[in-house]
Amino acid sequence: MKMMKKIATLLLAICLVVPCFSMVSQAANRIMFEDPSTAVGQTLALKGVIQTDSAMEDRTVVMTYDTNMLKFKSGDNVTETSAGKLTYDAKGAAGGQRVEFVMNFDVLKEGTTQVQVESYTVYSTTDASLTCEKGHSVITIAAGELPVTTEEPAEAVGAVVEVNGETYTFTNEFEEADIPEGFEESTLEYGGTEYKVVTQADTGLTLGYLVNESGEGKFFLYVATNATFAPFEQIEISDTTVITLLSDVEDIVLPEPYEKTQVEVNGIAFPAWQIIENKDVCVIYAMNNRGETSLYQYDIEEGTYQRFEAPVVEEELADTFMEKMDEMFGKYINTVIWAIGIGFILLLLVVIILSVKLYNRNAELDELYDEYGIDLFDEETPKKKDDSILNLDDEEDVLEDEEETQVESEEDEEETFEVIEEETVDDIVIAELDEVEASHEIEDPEDAIKAVAAEIEKDESFWNDDEDVDFEVDFIDLDD
Repeated sequence: MKMMKKIATLLLAICLVVPCFSMVSQAANRIMFEDPSTAVGQTLALKGVIQTDSAMEDRTVVMTYDTNMLKFKSGDNVTETSAGKLTYDAKGAAGGQRVEFVMNFDVLKEGTTQVQVESYTVYSTTDASLTCEKGHSVITIAAGELPVTTEEPAEAVGAVVEVNGETYTFTNEFEEADIPEGFEESTLEYGGTEYKVVTQADTGLTLGYLVNESGEGKFFLYVATNATFAPFEQIEISDTTVITLLSDVEDIVLPEPYEKTQVEVNGIAFPAWQIIENKDVCVIYAMNNRGETSLYQYDIEEGTYQRFEAPVVEEELADTFMEKMDEMFGKYINTVIWAIGIGFILLLLVVIILSVKLYNRNAELDELYDEYGIDLFDEETPKKKDDSILNLDDEEDVLEDEEETQVESEEDEEETFEVIEEETVDDIVIAELDEVEASHEIEDPEDAIKAVAAEIEKDESFWNDDEDVDFEVDFIDLDD
């Protein structure tokens, strides 16, 4: 019994000596944290550990925490990329299989909270990607008092700008320790006011310090083309190359099947292009530390970057006219078929309408011809009305018209005959006299008249067979 008590006491002492780390066996790849206890108003130093079964090189861990319970202050290679999101980013050989880093927080509220791993990338010294088990930290916060601040935080003064739908204030309130590596302090005139900024000589990039409504400030990339600000994020892709992700991509167009989208890099959204069937890889736009802009292929799963050349799509042109026609017809075949069908239907409707109109017109004309007794096939001898249907008045009118017509005809014949008679006799007599005088040398007028009368008497065609013509012969003085 005494022996059992000694063993129990020994085990209890061992447990009290062992630190309360939520560590795991060294045989597996893990990302782990402490599970500490603290109180409101105190500063918490939270330790994180990356442990692998092979030597490590580049490593990045993105973590989240509750901003209502904790407030991030500083850390080893740790930065706050956005509210409630931290990024541990370390490059180069770690010198072993275990790496530790510390994050400092102000404790704000009593209760229990967690710091969790959202994503990570860990590479071995042989450039092999290591798969790690993601752990988390459970933090127990006891009651306490927050330190009393005698001075109210100064309100940020400056121009109000908007970035990705969030409102910021452009200010000069940043410390020298906040300036990113490779940048130097400079000035920029914005909205008629001169502000303190930082610039990079090799790339010409300009960063302005913006403060959000919660009083948290960080640097944003200034876009001179439209005097706006965009998120600033630098990625080290090799020992000699660092790229800055850019958001000004309005003039960049990638051919199909790439579609424009957004991708989160270290918790910040940037424009990108992606093939829908392959969501693990996308294309982003960035500038390297030599000031050269280019497209980069970003492997979301592996966290790697590689220069990307956009494919050039050349339209295949038809070599001959017939090939072009076949290509065009094949492209618009449905439209052509519909157009031909609609055109044929419209033409058929027009023919039917014209045929109906022509038929109705012919029917109306036939009725009119039948009504007035018009024979279309004998235009020279129009159809007369039957004499049997004439009344007595009509018969008298017809008789009177015939008598008047006959009288007028007789009178015309008489006048014509008289005119012909007078003109013909005189002309004949004169002509005969001239002929007799020419052919006969007659000096006595009486002899000449007798000779002419004899000649006329011989000419039987001069006389009218139906009736005798009386005429008088006047003596003509031949001397006249």
